[in-house]
Parts: sequence; structure tokens; C-alpha cells
Amino acid sequence: MVRTDAPLLLFLILTASAVLPSSAIGAPDRPPPCADMTDSGKNCSCDLRSLRPLQGAIGLYEVAHKEKRISEDPSKAEDKLKKDPIKVVRGPNGDLFIVDHHHGALAWLDAGFASSICIIQHPELSTDPALFWDQLAEKKLDHLEDKNGVAIPHEKLPRTLFELRSEDDPYRSLAGLMRKDDGFCRDSSTPNSPNFVGRIS
Repeated sequence: MVRTDAPLLLFLILTASAVLPSSAIGAPDRPPPCADMTDSGKNCSCDLRSLRPLQGAIGLYEVAHKEKRISEDPSKAEDKLKKDPIKVVRGPNGDLFIVDHHHGALAWLDAGFASSICIIQHPELSTDPALFWDQLAEKKLDHLEDKNGVAIPHEKLPRTLFELRSEDDPYRSLAGLMRKDDGFCRDSSTPNSPNFVGRIS
């Protein structure tokens, strides 16, 4: 058995801690996990792998664009995320459902992050399945269309971001790019609104 010089080992650990960036010696500074007692309106850490999508399609080009920016500078991307986190609501079985930033959520997952920063909204929503989906529809918080723009029931929504990835709708990417370039105005009263005037056939 090789004996370690304890004072020397302690010196090396302290030296490394002083030199290495915080991301190299521990997890990034994140808010506490989203839980049943988490107040709405406060940032919390959410497991991206268990978030439930509330739209039936996604634009993978826009996801790839966001993932590239995250990978290039994770710290900058996280600072931005803290100011504009993934919007979620509590639903049946304690699940968290995404009401806005589906593209960003999948981009963080594709960048290799299992968790991200969310904010819980609409605490008035019932978690009773018999009421939850009707209330979502009333508030226009769900987008029940598949990648071809065909209406679907909520039972057909992808259950995870992994499943959502297979429902690529390039028009959503186009809408996102046009919005960034002032191609049209986004309806700020409706979260996650793609604002399509019509789909090109």
C-alpha cells in the first residue's frame, strides 16, 4: 500500500480549486429542483428528460441553431436562461408540461445537459386530468397539431422531448427565423404561438 503525503495532497487540491473554473470542479450554480412545494414564478431546476411537451411538432433547424450557441458558450447561455427560463405548468401525476421554449429545452438536452432552468406558471390550473386539458385549451397553452399541421388529440402528443424530436416541422424553424428577422410580429398574449399565416403546400 502506497502512503500518501497528506499535507502535499491537500496543497494540490487547494491549488487546483483556485485555478480551475467552477464548471470543472462542480455542478453549475442552479436553483433548487422543481418540487410540489416550489412557488410559481420562481426559477427551479427541472429534469429535461421528464418534461412533457404541449405541442405536437418542433423545428429541428431552430433546435440545432440554439444547441450550437449553447455549446459554444454554456455560461452565457445559462445566464440568458436564468432571465428567460423554460415555462412549465404542473399537470396530472405531478408531471411538468412545457408551455413555452420547447426548442430551447430540446437544445439544452441535445447539448448534453440532463437538467435546465424552468419556471412554474399558471398555478390555477387543475391537476385533475378531467379538467387539466380543457383548461389548457381555454388558455391556448397547448398546440395540438402534428408535423404536417393536422389536428391531433392531446393523447397523441409526444410524451417526452426525445419523442418530440421525431416530429420535425420545418415551418416552425422558418417561423422562428422570420420572427428573429422581424418577418412578422409575435402574439405576446399567446405563449408558444408560431403565428403561421398559412402553411405552404
